[in-house]
Amino acid sequence: MPNIDQKRIFDKIKSHHIRLKEHEDFLENESSRLLRLENIKPLGMFISGVGGTGNTWNKMPSG
Repeated sequence: MPNIDQKRIFDKIKSHHIRLKEHEDFLENESSRLLRLENIKPLGMFISGVGGTGNTWNKMPSG
């Protein structure tokens, strides 16, 4: 079970993916897809902590 900090990080990543998906659904044709790829802002995060604090839990692949 994730702690409060882990859940907050997970929720931030989840909302980022949802926004990208909504934007992707809005732009359906091929030329729009190419434009979308140029305009995607990557989500950059630095997650740290000492061993045993659960920071690896948040690095699991999503999808």
